[in-house]
Amino acid sequence: MNSEVSNIKENSSSIWSNKIFSYFFLASCISLIGNSMVTLILPLWVMKLTNSPLLVSGVNIAIATAAILFAPVTGTLADRMSRRKLMMIADVMRCIIMILIAVIAFYNNMLYMPLLILLIIRSIGSALFTPASNAALVTYVEEQHVQQAISLRQVSIQIISVAIPLLASFLISIFNFHGVFLLDALTFFISFLILMRIKFPRELKVEKKKPFYEDFKEGFSVINSNKSLKILLMSAAVINLLGAACILSLQVIVVREMDLSTQWYSIVFAASPIGILIGALITKKIRTYKTITTAFIFTAIMGVFNAAMGTTLNPVLFTFYYFLSGIAFGVSNVYFGVLYRKLIPNEVQGRFFGFLNSLLLVSTPIGIAITGYSLESISAPILFIIIGIITFVVSVISFVMINKK
Repeated sequence: MNSEVSNIKENSSSIWSNKIFSYFFLASCISLIGNSMVTLILPLWVMKLTNSPLLVSGVNIAIATAAILFAPVTGTLADRMSRRKLMMIADVMRCIIMILIAVIAFYNNMLYMPLLILLIIRSIGSALFTPASNAALVTYVEEQHVQQAISLRQVSIQIISVAIPLLASFLISIFNFHGVFLLDALTFFISFLILMRIKFPRELKVEKKKPFYEDFKEGFSVINSNKSLKILLMSAAVINLLGAACILSLQVIVVREMDLSTQWYSIVFAASPIGILIGALITKKIRTYKTITTAFIFTAIMGVFNAAMGTTLNPVLFTFYYFLSGIAFGVSNVYFGVLYRKLIPNEVQGRFFGFLNSLLLVSTPIGIAITGYSLESISAPILFIIIGIITFVVSVISFVMINKK
């Protein structure tokens, strides 16, 4: 890596010729691997040592609550200082925390309250990294490559989400929990080293800093005054809530209504991630100039296939519908990512993505709670039909309202 890394080839047809994107994409993937691995393994480790579901839930609640509360704050920071430096700070924080957790795991002690404090700090680090990473995209990727960059990011997320459960179990068998935690720390350290060596050519520069509270409040007012952004945020939260409802309904239907074998579980659960991966890849080949239309059309199509899942108990047909739903979601998710970056000025993107992350994190447990209560009295197939219809209706209404604005 040399000084040429900081130059972008303006008119190249391939995003990979942008060396900054290539290095940052590598750093993001490595950091995501570390983040995903610990999210999966930590609860397993706590359960193994304590045999207490209550303590495991406490770990998950601590991680989620810290992320929800701090995402808007860290989003504001991403609009006040170098986003690259924020990500570096986040990687250092998480690296140190994971080393400390590895030490606790090595001695096989369950220091529960210190562990919760460490996990809260680590969650704050993740809350620092995510909005800064999302907002930084337009500072190192040319406009004609934004869609391609988001598509590649979506592909990497899906590949990692499928690979991590397999990789994690393999690593635990070789290195034990404390060894995996050290490997996790190493991923953040490598990400930090890569970020040290690159510079974003259009890094956000704040000439005159306002008081932090003023910037925080300004983020709310910018979103509140822009009706299109408000509609996008609310529709994203509702769709995410329905997605959480769909996952829980899926877990119920394969056991209660379909009574599938364990082999079928893996086939069914893998259908949507594979579909999302294919959907994201499809967008690399399609250049659309009607981003809003494409995003909402494919969200509505996803709703149609979700409803179709409620019309059959045939595992092959059910899995096929779930796969098609995943493709539609993969396409819409990429175009929503493009849409956010088109509509939102660079100087407030950190705050927007902070608020968005917080809303998505809040909507997930709400969706699970409502669905869990509903499934006590409603069959899972009926709930799938309801979820699909609501998804379709929300997409159509949101599209009409945004076009009016």
